[in-house]
Amino acid sequence: MPKQRTLPKNTEAESLLLNLMYYHGEGCKKTAESLRPEDFYDASHGILFGVLREAASKGEKLNYVILKDVLESEGMFDKVGGKDGLSAIFSNKEAKDMPPDEVGKTAEKYLSMILGTANKRRLIEAADHIATSAYDAGTDAAGIVDEAEKSIMGISKGLDDGNGTEESLPIVVRVMEKACELEQNKGQITGIPTGFRDVDSLLLGIQSDDYVVIAARPSMGKTAFAMNIATNVAVYKKKPVLIFSLEMSSDQIVTRMLTSIAMIDSRRMKMGECSSEDWSEILKAGDLISGAPLFLNDRGGLTVGEIRRAAREAKAKYGIELIIIDYIQLMSGENKKDGRTQEVSEISRNLKALAKELHVPVIALSQLSRAVESRVSKRPMLSDLRESGSIEQDADIVMFLYREAYYTKDKEGVTDEDMDEVRDKAQVIISKNRNGDLGDVNMRFISQWTKFMDMPEPSIVK
Repeated sequence: MPKQRTLPKNTEAESLLLNLMYYHGEGCKKTAESLRPEDFYDASHGILFGVLREAASKGEKLNYVILKDVLESEGMFDKVGGKDGLSAIFSNKEAKDMPPDEVGKTAEKYLSMILGTANKRRLIEAADHIATSAYDAGTDAAGIVDEAEKSIMGISKGLDDGNGTEESLPIVVRVMEKACELEQNKGQITGIPTGFRDVDSLLLGIQSDDYVVIAARPSMGKTAFAMNIATNVAVYKKKPVLIFSLEMSSDQIVTRMLTSIAMIDSRRMKMGECSSEDWSEILKAGDLISGAPLFLNDRGGLTVGEIRRAAREAKAKYGIELIIIDYIQLMSGENKKDGRTQEVSEISRNLKALAKELHVPVIALSQLSRAVESRVSKRPMLSDLRESGSIEQDADIVMFLYREAYYTKDKEGVTDEDMDEVRDKAQVIISKNRNGDLGDVNMRFISQWTKFMDMPEPSIVK
């Protein structure tokens, strides 16, 4: 009978780090940012770490009474062993008396021990999963290899990230090269083109590291505009695009793309009333999309952490050059204790961090509140985003969509002629642009094709 092996662990290092965090929270703050509760072998240690890390991030000093109250309010007091459990964990006199200048270095040593055993456990778990899948006669070898690569890559990424510090020389070289490129291509698009002439004229394309927010009230065409950009980038420019669709299914997204490219009425396709000419155009559109480097993820209710992990994998595997997320308000943050506004702020900060980490522009759609409807002028403005956490300050570019027809149709005495006047009119309002100009871009929106189009002549109002 094979000898039963125990999983790698270092519960002593876990306990000692918790002691340091309890007595010297501020000194352990940076170390705590590199750990997660699931890195701890002992579940009670993971629970306590979560509470202590949150307190350190807020600059709060805990004592036994406060800690006990927090744990009881969350129904966790008994799970950490109650009074006896806390007394056993926080009884280390050496940690209590440690000089402040030694706390950080000591915490880093414990961090290394904890992460070392945590990553070994992850490797064992991944290996067990691979072995189980391989023994299953119904599984495909290529699929198992793909999953194995994803699992190992995720663990390897955690080991290789380092602390992100870089010398100035390579930074200066990059900046100078970029400056020379801009000089040689003065006035030309230097980033990812949206495919819309006047929008690109103002933005000069979307740059790597850019966090772009496209915001509007419902039914203004946010998804259509974003999918038009995705089509322009992936289908016509052949640059890999990753779309996270938290509201619509992948099938619905591709259906929109088909009718937009083919320029046929989407209702005819849904009703099965397409003509032979329609089908000819749909098949051509299908060939274009199927040959494009386009990747879709339609899992609902994704957390910002799950999106970041999926984006890292896609970047490593497919070389993604643009990420689109539809939309922010359907995402979940990792910390839901401080209310929805703070949760949205956390999501927004993480999306900006994702763009910087992968050097890939991130376009995120955002729903605007009903406050717009209470004004005489319904045109959205930056202040409409201020109730949505820190989206406005995090974003490098903010674009609003506005269609007058949406409001005209509900006015009294509106005639068909009145509607014909505004039906296809749309505006892209660029209200924030860290690296370029602001302005309003007049466009056409053909609703039956879910397609935005440039005006025949340049139409920018600055």
